[in-house]
Amino acid sequence: MPEQLGKLTAQMHACLARTLGTQSQTNYVTLARQRLAALTEQLQTLLAASPLDPEQTSRARGLSQQLETVLEPLLAEISQAVTLQAIHGDYHLGQLLVSAADAHSPGGLRSANWYVVDFEGEPLRTDSEQLSLAPLERDLASMARSFSYALATAGISEHSCDALVEKFFMAYRQEIISLACKHVPATHPLTQPETTAFQDQVLTVELLLKTVYELVYELTHRPTWAHIPLDDLGRMVTHTTQKHGRICL
Repeated sequence: MPEQLGKLTAQMHACLARTLGTQSQTNYVTLARQRLAALTEQLQTLLAASPLDPEQTSRARGLSQQLETVLEPLLAEISQAVTLQAIHGDYHLGQLLVSAADAHSPGGLRSANWYVVDFEGEPLRTDSEQLSLAPLERDLASMARSFSYALATAGISEHSCDALVEKFFMAYRQEIISLACKHVPATHPLTQPETTAFQDQVLTVELLLKTVYELVYELTHRPTWAHIPLDDLGRMVTHTTQKHGRICL
């Protein structure tokens, strides 16, 4: 399934880029810092009256104090403009549909036609934020986090999630390359193979910010689910303090 979703996501992004265009953003790093500052402030406010048990609350507070330190080395690697385009904005497994006929066909979900719904963006974002262009890596991070949620709910280890996410990313990039000639603007960075490392840098930042957003969301609306982003955030912080590269989930 991750291969099918990677291909679908690439087709969605190519269609949105071709139809609505792209633009460069030179202040991505500044805006990422502002996003983290706002999320950290919300997180600390929520933890002041935390619905979590004392151990989880202590962990969350400790992590919130490390986020800026973790983010800065990642941002330091982003030295060029980031390309923005229209994206889904709240991309997760619950935003996908498949027909009953396809699901029960001999090929099952592997050969099914998938459909993306609900392009309204994340519920905690303002109307202007939901309508604005954004890095496509934000959608990739969101779906990667959705895999983590699904497997955590099923009690499956994070190592299985890492494997699924890698298959998703690989299928996405392969499909983008195959679409580049006809369906992606020639100026889009994904048409250039050397942009893969740079995209990983932006993706790493988006994964971190998305997980902090999730922790804020769960503490606000579903405290019994807060352990999922909290556990993953702990792994991310540990990973980035020990080695470089994209954050593991």
